[in-house]
Amino acid sequence: TFRLEDPDQGGGGLFVDSVVYDFADRVDLGNSTIYGNSSTATGGAIYIDGFGIVATAAVTIAENSAVLGFEVHNNGEIGLYNTVISDRCDPTTSGTVLSFGGNLESPLNLCGLTHPTDQPGVPEPMLGALADYGGATLTVLPLDGSPVIDAGDDTFCSPVDQRGLPRSDGSCDCGAVEHQPEDWEPFFADGFEFGDTRGWSATTP
Repeated sequence: TFRLEDPDQGGGGLFVDSVVYDFADRVDLGNSTIYGNSSTATGGAIYIDGFGIVATAAVTIAENSAVLGFEVHNNGEIGLYNTVISDRCDPTTSGTVLSFGGNLESPLNLCGLTHPTDQPGVPEPMLGALADYGGATLTVLPLDGSPVIDAGDDTFCSPVDQRGLPRSDGSCDCGAVEHQPEDWEPFFADGFEFGDTRGWSATTP
């Protein structure tokens, strides 16, 4: 899970700028979450410039912010596989977007998703808050009924998700976390309004 705070150069979660180093940097991300990062410049989640290349497979990008621009700034190249982008891509950048399928963008349609299995412009991805849902790192849980569930392209589906839990229910989810039958959203976390009450407890007088 990537989480940094307010780097002045842009790129709150991931900064790839090959112009500085004069060679093509490449970063591959798999089963990862980029959440809650911010930038006082642009690219609150990801900043790619020059000949920088980023490939994301089963990645969730959500709730990032940038003071001077959008959350995904791409002047290089980004390849997307089964990735959730619940942020805004900067449509004025000159970079290349390669969409290989199973991606979801919310709430707008700015990233240039073109694969037939993509879901651009989804109004509500129905993701929970960053929390401990098992595994070694904090993650973002798809809530019951989320459009990311079973929306991934099985061609690029890894055996396990970020938590180390199996992606074996027949259809791969989009993003870093595979929704499991036993998953529930903790009380008062984001998504409570969707009506999932399995986290409640009650006593009889």
